[in-house]
Order: sequence, then C-alpha cells, then structure tokens
Amino acid sequence: PAGALPGVAARVTRIVVFAKAPVAGRVKTRLIPALGAEGATRLAARMLEATVAEALAARIGPVELCGEPAPDHPDWAPHVPAGIALSAQGGGDLGRRLARAADRATAAGEPVLLIGTDC
Repeated sequence: PAGALPGVAARVTRIVVFAKAPVAGRVKTRLIPALGAEGATRLAARMLEATVAEALAARIGPVELCGEPAPDHPDWAPHVPAGIALSAQGGGDLGRRLARAADRATAAGEPVLLIGTDC
C-alpha cells in the first residue's frame, strides 16, 4: 500500500539518545570561549530537549536516554525528560558505549537508532 513502511522500518524501532548531563564546564567545552560555561550548558540542555522532542515526535518506537553519568545521578535531576526510558552509557570509548546500547536493544529483538544531541 502507498505510504507503507518497508521491512525493518515497519517494525517498532527504539531510538537511543546519547547525551552528557548538561553541567557547566563538562559539556560543549569547545564553545565555552564563545558562549561561556553557562551559555554552553544552556545550549546543551536545549539541544537535549529538542532531540528528545523530535525522537518522541517520530513515533517509531520507544525513546531512551543513555546518559553519562547514569541518568539517576543528581546532575541529571532538572534535565531528565518525562516519558522515556533511562540507561547509563557505562565505561569505554564512544564506540564501545554505542555498541553496548545497540547490543542491548537488538538482544531484545528491537531495531535501534542511535543518535546524539548535536544538530
């Protein structure tokens, strides 16, 4: 039928958003000279909000925040979006952390889309 999604796209796809907690001096550090630490932190928080909102609006499946530090850490308190699953990135380089998140979703039988908050 017209407009039908083919194959894997027709199944529910988990969107995993990778992000750091928006904490001054620890996010968007290359932008601190131009924006200041607080400005860079506000930008990171807005990018997180926008990314999660777009992921939810896609309506292709569950949305998960895979955070650093773990989303239950106090640094996340004012920034954890409602209505999404939470997980920790864990240790290792970015490739290992992405692979772990992908493996977790695919082991549960879900296609997965891994995204960051940079736009």
